[in-house]
Amino acid sequence: MTDIATRKGSWIALASGRPWYPLDPRPDEVTVEEIAHHLSNICRYTGATLWHYPVSQHAVLMCRWLRSAGHGPMIQMQALHHDDPEALSGFGDIVRPVKRMVPLISEIEDNIWNVVIAPKFGLPFELDPAVTEADLRICADEKEHVLEPAAIPWKSNPEPLGISIFYWSQGEAKAQYLSEHYRLQEEISNG
Repeated sequence: MTDIATRKGSWIALASGRPWYPLDPRPDEVTVEEIAHHLSNICRYTGATLWHYPVSQHAVLMCRWLRSAGHGPMIQMQALHHDDPEALSGFGDIVRPVKRMVPLISEIEDNIWNVVIAPKFGLPFELDPAVTEADLRICADEKEHVLEPAAIPWKSNPEPLGISIFYWSQGEAKAQYLSEHYRLQEEISNG
C-alpha cells in the first residue's frame, strides 16, 4: 500500500478503488484498463454534447482515422493515448479556452504524460504533428455530429477528418479503446 506520508498532494480514487496521486504520478500505479474505464466515463466538451460522447471514443476514432490515412502503429498509439492524462488528472475533459486560462491544468497533465503515459506505453514525450493535426481536425467532425450549432461562431474551422460519429455506450467505448490498445501493442511488439 502507498505510504501517504511520503506522497506529494492529495489522492483521488481510481475505478479500482486504489489511490492515485495526480501531483506524484507513478507508472506502476495505474493500468490501461483503469485509464480506459475513466476515459469512457468522461464526456467530451465538458458534457455539452447531444449525447454522452466519451473521450475514449474520440481517441479511438482518431486512432482509426490515422490508420486509414496510412500512419503506422506508433502514431496510432499516440492518438489513442493522447488524452490519457485527462483520466488521471482529476480534472477530466477541460475545453481548450479554459486550459489556456488556467495553465496549472496543462502542467499537471503534461507531467502525467511525461512521467506515466509516455514511459508506460513506450511513446515519445512530444506528440507527432499528425496526431496534433488530427486532434484539431476531429473537432470539426464533432461539431457537426455531437454538438448543437453554436450561437457564436467558432474562432477556427479546421478541415474535418470526414468521419461520421455515432453513439457508443460507455461500455462499448471502453471495449473499443482496449481492443485498439491491445491490437497496437501486438503490432508494435511484432515490429
